[in-house]
Parts: sequence; structure tokens; C-alpha cells
Amino acid sequence: MEYAPDGDIRKIIQRAQQAKKAPPEDLVWKIFIQIVQGLEALHSLKILHRDIKPGNIMLMANDVVKIGDLGVAKVLKNSPLTNTQIGTPYYMAPEIWRTRPYTYSCDTFSLGCLLYEAAIHRCPAQWG
Repeated sequence: MEYAPDGDIRKIIQRAQQAKKAPPEDLVWKIFIQIVQGLEALHSLKILHRDIKPGNIMLMANDVVKIGDLGVAKVLKNSPLTNTQIGTPYYMAPEIWRTRPYTYSCDTFSLGCLLYEAAIHRCPAQWG
């Protein structure tokens, strides 16, 4: 496994929280686009990550990001659906919470939560 010298994107969010200022919008979009491309590559291989969150997006040099921790990922071989309740609660799609069958869209939901947190520097579960 490759070493991520800059840690993960939690660092960017923590810096924004401490500064009480959102991270630069162009940086948020740069990171978001790379994660979308990474998920597209995983999904094309029929791999469902199931735990997209700031701690699993590694920062490399020059603001390059890589998706890490595929420990709970699942290869969808025979069916495009699965139903195991797994992942990090703040980023889990509603169908996972309801123990209903789900597919790649659960990674997309988690990515939306991550984008919200990167832009607002607050987890969506902390609304209100």
C-alpha cells in the first residue's frame, strides 16, 4: 500500500473548523472530482466501497487524493444488490439503515455527505 504523507481529508476539515472558515472552494471541487473518478473506477469493477468518509480519502502530494480502506468493500458478482448493514453511521445511506437491499448509490450518498462536510466543515448528522 502506498504511503499518504499528508494523511487524509479529515485534516482539511479540521483546519477549516479551527479557522472557522470553509476550505477553498477550488480545493473542495478538486478533491470531489477525484473521488468521483475513483468511485467510477471501483464501480466499473463491480466493487462497492461501503465506507466513503473523510478518514478513508488519503491526501497525496499536489492535492491528489486516493480512496483507501477497502476493508468492508464488496464485489457484486452475481447481483447488483447487497443488504449487509455496514459502514460509518454518519455516512450511511437510508437504505442501509433500513436493512434494505442497496447498490452503488450508497457510495454516492456517502460521497454527498463527505462533500457537505468538506464544504461546510460540519458532518451532515450535526444539522440544526
